[in-house]
Amino acid sequence: MRPRRHHLALLPFVSVALVLLAVAVLEGDLPEEFGDVTSWVGGLLQRYGAWASLGLLYVEESGVPMPVPGDVFVVYLGVLTHGSIAKWLFAWVAVVLVAVLGSSNLYLFARRFGPRLVNTRLRALLHIDERRRRRADSRDGLH
Repeated sequence: MRPRRHHLALLPFVSVALVLLAVAVLEGDLPEEFGDVTSWVGGLLQRYGAWASLGLLYVEESGVPMPVPGDVFVVYLGVLTHGSIAKWLFAWVAVVLVAVLGSSNLYLFARRFGPRLVNTRLRALLHIDERRRRRADSRDGLH
């Protein structure tokens, strides 16, 4: 007998919620707190320029959810370096370095704490049984 897929029953509700969220974003009907965080990010970019952009990109690449996508920080650096090949080249190298360092943080965090998280209640929530865990470990080269 196949296990019942309760999470498929939630699909219509999740779809409607995502559509409503998209409409709220497009219409500007988000809570004021979200606007405050976005303006805070904008203030950081105006005050500290490229360094704030690189710092926020590092935080975003490290896995911390941001109110603004990381691509915005890269585009901002592109605007700042407009007209100077040397500045553009420096910004490009800095973006690559920051992305690699931030992604490495996320990888090392998941490598260190991921197995512990999977062995807690999260295991039941994600429907991970022992067979699936062993299969993922063997693909990852952990065992």
